Amino acid sequence: MFKFLLLTVLVVGIVIGIFLGMNYNDQIEDILGSDIVEYIQEKTEDGSDVVIEKLEEMRG
Repeated sequence: MFKFLLLTVLVVGIVIGIFLGMNYNDQIEDILGSDIVEYIQEKTEDGSDVVIEKLEEMRG
């Protein structure tokens, strides 16, 4: 029963994702091309670099 529920939720999620991607493609591209998304992506990459450096410091 749990596997059926999990599979149903997964399929519904995929269908909703496809629906949103098909109907709102232009809006999604506008959002992904905005400056704030690029800023967040840069900060995330910088943060991951800091974490990697700290882990290397802890190892060595």
